[in-house]
Formats: sequence, structure tokens, C-alpha cells
Amino acid sequence: MTAACADGSELNTLNDDDGAGGGGGSVATSGVGGTGGSGGVGGDSSDGGAGGAGGEATSVGATTSSAASGGGSNDTVNGCTKASAKLIEGNLSPIIMWNESLGTACYKAAAPLTIIFKGDFNAHPLEGGVAPVTDAKNPVTIHKNGLVGFTTAGAFGFFCSGHPATMRGAFFID
Repeated sequence: MTAACADGSELNTLNDDDGAGGGGGSVATSGVGGTGGSGGVGGDSSDGGAGGAGGEATSVGATTSSAASGGGSNDTVNGCTKASAKLIEGNLSPIIMWNESLGTACYKAAAPLTIIFKGDFNAHPLEGGVAPVTDAKNPVTIHKNGLVGFTTAGAFGFFCSGHPATMRGAFFID
């Protein structure tokens, strides 16, 4: 069986019976929802199962987002979905101009990936997480002068702590 891709090409899919669902997500303690499980593998006449749900946030009043790693999820992270994200191909190190004209920027790529943010980090502090909550383990949070490295799969939000509603986005890394 084939399925049409967004670019008009076709993707071959398996015809299997009983696709297994993905595993459940982890629980986060920093106020942001945990990472969801990845999509399951298909059986004889169906597609693979959906990805597991994201974990719950344990902090009171926290912003939750179940940003699932792998395929099986269309969760929104900072206004982005993996389905609507711009594909970054190959081993490029794209430069993202970090200023107020950015708006909502959504990207997807394979690990490993290095991104370069260029801009005034004093006027526009760059944070990783689901706006306005910073995730200390997000690679964007621990950037070095705008240089961010992604080595593992997952959904990684980013935002300007001074303008979280208008300068934000996400990377969906496979």
C-alpha cells in the first residue's frame, strides 16, 4: 500500500494485521509534560499503533504539553506540530535570525543536528521549553552564544523569555 507525502512523492507502507500501540510517556517534574512514547509497529493489515501519551507535569499550575518523540503524535509545542514543521535536510547547520520578526518557527530534522541562532540575546533571551516555562534539560536552554546541538530524538520548544507569545517555535528531532 502507498500513501501520498506532502511533497507529492509516495511512501510505501506495510499491510499488517494488528498494529501495536506505542508505550506511555515519562513524567516530568519541571512543570512541563513528559515525553510521549513513540509510535508502534504495524501487524498484517493495519498501520502501526499511535504513540503513547505524554507524561503529566507534577508542579502545581504548570503548563503541560505532551510532546511525543517519534511519529504517532500531532501534539502542539509552542504553536508548532511536526506535520506543519519545515524540514531541515542533511547535515546543514541552519542559521535562525533571532529577532522580533521570527514569529512562530517550526522545524523537523534528524539527529545529530546543530542550529545557530543569531541575534541579541540580551534583548531577546533564548530559552528552551514550552513558553513561558523554561526546561533546564532542553538543549536550547543550554545554548552557547546561540549554538544548539541536538543529539537525541524528541520535541524541543524554544522561546524568547521577553516575548514568549510572539517569538517561539519548536524542533522535532527524529
